[in-house]
Amino acid sequence: MSPSRVLVVEDVSFVRALMVDALDEAGFEVDHTGDADSAVRFLERDGYDILVTDIFMPGKLNGLDLAARSRATHPNVPVVVMSARSDMLAGLREAGIRATPLPKPFDVEDLVRMVRRLTAPAAD
Repeated sequence: MSPSRVLVVEDVSFVRALMVDALDEAGFEVDHTGDADSAVRFLERDGYDILVTDIFMPGKLNGLDLAARSRATHPNVPVVVMSARSDMLAGLREAGIRATPLPKPFDVEDLVRMVRRLTAPAAD
């Protein structure tokens, strides 16, 4: 069985590097980028098992836009949305965005556990 593929979208380079390193060490295949605009291109050309995105990033699109686009084109791919603003995470459902919230700051091991849980095969 091949490793789950993860797309990490985070504009703060050292945070992105920590996330990518932790997920890579946990056995995931990880692609990453620093903005939602380029993440759209990743999603269009590659199949991912999960998307992990920050909300606030530079560019035309933010993480909520990216989550909505991902859900529209890949409805079975889980989405994790990160933010230090708890009000933004609390408003995901009201905004019609089906995603798992991840408050910042977080421990990368918590991220790894969350990604494992969300990408685990469904029990029959």
